[in-house]
Amino acid sequence: MDDFLSEKRVTYKRQYTESHPAQQASTAARVRNAVFSAMKDGVITEDELNTILQTAQASPRWASRNVDLFKITEEEGLRTYRLSGKGSRIFRSTQTT
Repeated sequence: MDDFLSEKRVTYKRQYTESHPAQQASTAARVRNAVFSAMKDGVITEDELNTILQTAQASPRWASRNVDLFKITEEEGLRTYRLSGKGSRIFRSTQTT
């Protein structure tokens, strides 16, 4: 019964000490999954991210609340987003096969 209840949660970080406990993420996060599926190519612009958030009917603040999932670079006034280490681990563990 426990396996059935925890199917939607996956472990994306695991260390073997109590100082660094395992972290889990849900596979049912619709906004995060929409952003990750658009980032399969690697990099998206700020305008593309805002369009994805509007399509997913999410708050524009979603990106600022989940800034640890992205590496943000800004060149010549153009802000681009790519997955950070944490974002990459979550993406690999939550993608369906």
